[in-house]
Amino acid sequence: MGQTIGERLCKLPMSSASLVILASHSSGWLAINKPTGVLSHPNANGRGSALLPFPYDAKEEYYHAEDGNYYLIHRLDGPTSGVLLIATNQTLAEALRQCFEGRNVEKVYYAWVKGFFQKKTGTWKHLLKKERGANSVKMQVGGSLTAETRYKCVDATRTPLGTFSLLELTPLTGRTHQLRIQCAENHTPILGDESYGDFALNKRLKQSGLRRLLLHAYSLKIPQYAIDVQAPLGADFKRWA
Repeated sequence: MGQTIGERLCKLPMSSASLVILASHSSGWLAINKPTGVLSHPNANGRGSALLPFPYDAKEEYYHAEDGNYYLIHRLDGPTSGVLLIATNQTLAEALRQCFEGRNVEKVYYAWVKGFFQKKTGTWKHLLKKERGANSVKMQVGGSLTAETRYKCVDATRTPLGTFSLLELTPLTGRTHQLRIQCAENHTPILGDESYGDFALNKRLKQSGLRRLLLHAYSLKIPQYAIDVQAPLGADFKRWA
């Protein structure tokens, strides 16, 4: 019998020993729990720790390994942890990517943010624009790209460093850095966000032991392909409760 995709990938030299396979299927998809600080794919300047130590085709978005190709279905920012979907054949990869493009994917994130929410649930809508730097991309408000996210405050805590809230975030669109900039625009930036966050607060949090962006891709569901995967919150995320 042939190896499953999970068995194949388990034998590959991952960039991070903490990379965890959450689920796999014989049709050729695999869900992993991407650690914070690991890039979904190599960046243009070759810096940073990428998911797999193999040549990457940026145009077709796949890693080329000796035993075959590994196609990224979507991406997570380097600082973001959580569910990341991969496929091992191009036909399935294209079909799953179309699900993302057609907004036929249900995603839930968790984030610790600055501040307290009087209104526990709601929807944020912003118009964004993309600003490209030499080796980076940053989003700004005031453009024509619609970004929409549902939020739910599920916990809050008061600490000597301030009041923090745990949000359940459901993005209804898929813009670059969408959750990070929308939290910031609501004056509740995500803790540890070095691009859109409260930099003075981040410095104090770092002195207290925070070493990451507190944004986690918790679940991903694609009903059409019976994909329903969750990535539990790690201890480094829970300790801020």
